[in-house]
Amino acid sequence: MTATESFQQPSFNLIDSPWVLCTDTHGDTRKLSLVEVFQQADDIVRLAGESATQDMAVFRTLLVIFWRANHTAGQLNSGDAEDIADWWLERFWGETDIARDIMEYFSAFRERFDLLHPITPFMQVSDLATPKDTSDGLEKLIPDSENDYFSMRAGSGLQAIDFDEAARWLLHQHSWNYAGIKPGVIGDERVKSGKSFSIGTGWSGRSGGIILHGRNLRESLLLNTNPQRVFGEDHEYDLPAWERPQGVPGTHGREHSTGPCDLLTWQVRRVRLFVEDDKVVGILATNGDKLDLKNHFNDPMTAYRYSKPQSKKNNIVHMPKAHSATRTMWRGIEPLLTREGVVEGPAETRDHQPATLDWLREVQSIDQDALQDTVIGVELIGQEYGSNDSVYVSTIHEEIPMRLVLLADKDETAAHLLVTAADATMQAAINVGQFAGNLSVAAGGDYVFSSDATDAVLHQLNDPFKRWLTGYEPSKDLVALRRAWFDFAKQTIIRYAQGLIRGAGPGAIIGREHDDRYISAATAWNMLIRQLDKRLPTRTSHQESADQPATGKAHA
Repeated sequence: MTATESFQQPSFNLIDSPWVLCTDTHGDTRKLSLVEVFQQADDIVRLAGESATQDMAVFRTLLVIFWRANHTAGQLNSGDAEDIADWWLERFWGETDIARDIMEYFSAFRERFDLLHPITPFMQVSDLATPKDTSDGLEKLIPDSENDYFSMRAGSGLQAIDFDEAARWLLHQHSWNYAGIKPGVIGDERVKSGKSFSIGTGWSGRSGGIILHGRNLRESLLLNTNPQRVFGEDHEYDLPAWERPQGVPGTHGREHSTGPCDLLTWQVRRVRLFVEDDKVVGILATNGDKLDLKNHFNDPMTAYRYSKPQSKKNNIVHMPKAHSATRTMWRGIEPLLTREGVVEGPAETRDHQPATLDWLREVQSIDQDALQDTVIGVELIGQEYGSNDSVYVSTIHEEIPMRLVLLADKDETAAHLLVTAADATMQAAINVGQFAGNLSVAAGGDYVFSSDATDAVLHQLNDPFKRWLTGYEPSKDLVALRRAWFDFAKQTIIRYAQGLIRGAGPGAIIGREHDDRYISAATAWNMLIRQLDKRLPTRTSHQESADQPATGKAHA
C-alpha cells in the first residue's frame, strides 16, 4: 500500500480525534482527544461517559498510556526508592508536566491508535470474519441494549453510532464483556460446530475495581500509579495491546499477563467494528485470550482474596476480590484498609490490598509530609453477571470519601478501628433483619429473615457513615470517634426498629408460644437491645450518646 493510498483511507485516530467524555473544573462536559486529555489533565475532574464501567475501561487505558510513555522515556531506571518517590511527588503536585513524554510516545505508536486503520485498527482484528461473513448489531456492543424493555436506546439509536462512542464501548467490551458462546470465526482452531465456547468474562468483570480520585485527572493518574509495580527492568516485556503484534483470530496461547500494562489491555475478545457512511453499524466479537485468575497479581487496582478451596500446602492461591453486589460500601471498607494487624491470620493467607494503597504507605514512610491531609474519592466499580456469567445483571458502583493520610498510614490502629466499626454496624443491621423475622413469628406467621429491613437500616446509615469517615484525623481520640459513631448508629437502628413494632400489629404485642418459648414484640425487642449493646458499645451517659453524630457536627 502506498503512502497516498493509506492517506485516502478513512481515519479516526484517538490521539487527535475527540472521544473521551469528561467533566471539567467548571462542571461542563467536554469531549477531548487523547492529546487534549493529558494536556488539560489539571482542568479535568472526572471522566463522564455512558456508564461507570465504561469510564473505568477508559481510565485504565489512560493509565497504561501514562505508564508506557514514562517507561519508554527512560524514567525510573535507577530503582532507588527515594528517586521513585521524588518522580511520583513531582508529578502529583504538578511540578512536572505529565504531557511532555506522552507526546513522544504517541508519535512512536500513532498508527496503532487509529480506530479505522485498514490493517491494524485500534484493539481490533481487521479481517475477523465468520464462514458466512455475518455480524451482529450494536446491541452486542452497548451493554443495556440487548433487551428492548430495559434499554434506553431503541430504533435509530441502535442502528448506528458515532466513532467516538464506538471507541468507548470497544474498550468496555474488552474489559467487561460477559461470558458464553460466541460466534465461530475463520482461523480459530477452538471453534466447534460453528461456535466458540465460553472462556469467561473480561478481566474487569472478575476483579473489584478501585479507583482513587484526586482533585483532578493528574492527581488521579498518580494516585492509581504504583511505580514500583509498573516500571523497571522487570517490566521490559509488559506491553499493552497496541505495542504488540496485531491480534489474530484464535488464541495467542498464553493465559497469564506479563504485567499491569498487558493485563489492563488484555484481548479477552477478538473484535471487528463495521462501518458505513461514517458511522459504526455493527460488530463481530468472539473469544480471544483466556485468563488464568489464580495468583494473577498484575492488577494494581484490585484487592486479592485468599482462596482456601484452591490452595494446597505448598501452593497458596489468591484470586481477584470482586465487590459484593449487596452492601457494597460496608463490605468494601476492609479491602481498602486490610494490612497486618487489622485482620487476623497468617500473612500467607491474608487478603492483599490493592497495590496502589501499598505505594501510598511507601511514599508516606519516605517523607512524612509528602501527602497532605486531603479527602479523596475511593470509587468501587464492579459488574454482577447472571446465568453462568452470560448476561449482565447490574453494575456495582459505590464511592467512599476517605482521608489520604488514613490510606497512607502504616499504623494499623486507625485502620482496625474503621474496619471493625463498619463490620459492627453491618452486623447490627443484620440483627434488625432477625428482629423483623421474630416480629413475624410473634404476630402468628413464620420466621423469615428480613433482608429488606437490614438493607433499609444500612441505607439510612450509608451517607452518615461516609461523613463520619471524613472526620478521622490522626490527632483525634479514635476510641471516642468510634463510640460517637456507635451512639448515632444505635439510635438510628432503635428508631427504625420502633417503626417495625408499630407496623407489626396487635397480635405481635400479645405474642404467642412458638417452639417451646413465648415470643412477643417485647421479647424480640429485648433480644435486639442486648445484641445492639454487644455490637455497638457506647458511653454510659445517655446524654453523651445523643450528641454530635445525631446533629451532624461530628461528621465534618
